[in-house]
Amino acid sequence: MRMQNDYTSGDVVKRSSYGLSDVEMIVEKFLLPFWREGAIYAFSGEIGAGKTTLLKVLLRRAGVVEEIVSPTYAYFCRYYLPDDVSVYHFDLYRVESLEMFFDMEFESVFHNPRNIVVIEWPKVIYKLLSEYPLNQRVVWVDLEYDLESPRERVCLLQTVEKNSADEA
Repeated sequence: MRMQNDYTSGDVVKRSSYGLSDVEMIVEKFLLPFWREGAIYAFSGEIGAGKTTLLKVLLRRAGVVEEIVSPTYAYFCRYYLPDDVSVYHFDLYRVESLEMFFDMEFESVFHNPRNIVVIEWPKVIYKLLSEYPLNQRVVWVDLEYDLESPRERVCLLQTVEKNSADEA
C-alpha cells in the first residue's frame, strides 16, 4: 500500500533513500522536526518495511524512557513524557474498519491537542485523519522497500502543516 497516492493535499516534504544503518539519521533529520504536542504520525508500508523499527527510534529520541513494545495485540501503548504529555502508539493492523475503531473509543486520543500519536497501519482510519482539523497535524510517513534490495528503504514524508525548520 502506498498511502501517498491517497493524499488529497500537502506536498512531499522529504524523500530519502536509506539503509538500516541510517535509521537514527532519518529520525533526527526527517521525523523529529515535526515532533510536538498534538502531532500525529501515520506510518504506512508493507510488512517488513521498517515501521516499528523507525517508530522505536523516534520514540526513544523523543524522550520515551519506558520499554517500547509493538502494540499489535493490545492495539495501543501509552508512554509518558514530562509535563503531562502522553504518547500513544497505535498498531491498527487488526482493526477492520473505521466503525470498529470508533467502537473501541480511540478517537478521543486524537482530539486531545496535548497527545502525540504515532500510528502503524493508518489506512483504516484515513477518512478520520484526512478531515479538518486533524489533517493539519498529520505527518504521513510512507516506507517502501524492494525485495531485491531488502536492506534499502525509501522514506516519503508529507504534511499539510509546514514545520518551523522549513519556514526559516
